[in-house]
Parts: sequence; C-alpha cells; structure tokens
Amino acid sequence: MGFREKFGYFMAYWNICFCVVATVLTIIYIIFNREKVPTFGNGVENAIEIVVKSFYIIVAIAVWITVQFQLIRGIKQRDHQYMAPFVILTYIKIFGYLCVGLAVLLLSPYHVYLYSAFMLFFVIQCAIFAPIYSLFRSMRNEVRHKSNRNTDSCKILFL
Repeated sequence: MGFREKFGYFMAYWNICFCVVATVLTIIYIIFNREKVPTFGNGVENAIEIVVKSFYIIVAIAVWITVQFQLIRGIKQRDHQYMAPFVILTYIKIFGYLCVGLAVLLLSPYHVYLYSAFMLFFVIQCAIFAPIYSLFRSMRNEVRHKSNRNTDSCKILFL
C-alpha cells in the first residue's frame, strides 16, 4: 500500500471523525438553544428555524460520511467508481472556496483576513485533494488499460 492509499484512508477516517463530532455538537446546540428561545413574539418561529437549519447540517454531514465510506470502499477494492462522488464533491468545495474568496475580495476589499481565510481553505483543500485525485486517476487508467487489452485480444481472436 502506497502513500496515496494510506493518505486516502487517513483523510476518509479523519473526515468521518470530524463529521461525528460535528453531528454531536449540532445535536447539543439544538438541545441547549431550544431552552434559550424567547417565549414572546416569534419564539416558536425561532425554534423551528434552529431545528430546520440543524436538520440541513445533519443531512449534509450524513451525505459527507456516506461519501467517505465510498472513498474507503473504492480504495480497498481499487475501484475508481466508488471514489467518484468524493472527487465530484471535492471539486465543488474547491470551486466554492475560490468563488467565495474572490467575491469577498471584490465586494469588500477591506476584509483581507476573511479573504485570506478562504484562500487558506482553498490551498489546504487542493493539497488534500491532489494525492487522492492522483490515486483516482491511476485506478481509472488501470481499468482503461485492462479494457483496451481485452478488446485487443478479442480482435486478434476474431480476425
């Protein structure tokens, strides 16, 4: 097992641990903020808003955990198709960090710290993604080369 496989396992398990902690913190947030919602005026609407936002966070975390398990399965079985959701969602995250960082810079040039934070997230995400994408691409090329060898042998047999 090479560096890319070990790194892929490490990042997948790290993300799963992070997601479990985030889910627990979200549930704790729901429990403790339910009691702090004001009882007058829009108190019920505020409580519903907290629960709905927390539900969206938990659904996003569940999707990300599923993608991490698919990444682990893809690495174990050496099947790039299981890794594809991770690659696609990471592309979306990288593009999102870049767009938000540029929007912050263009719309509010005085928020250099916020821009720096988004660019730091962008660079970290790219550094994490590079070895895993390299592994994905090499697995995909292995499958293509195997299929090319199989079709070449069939051509020879049928000629």
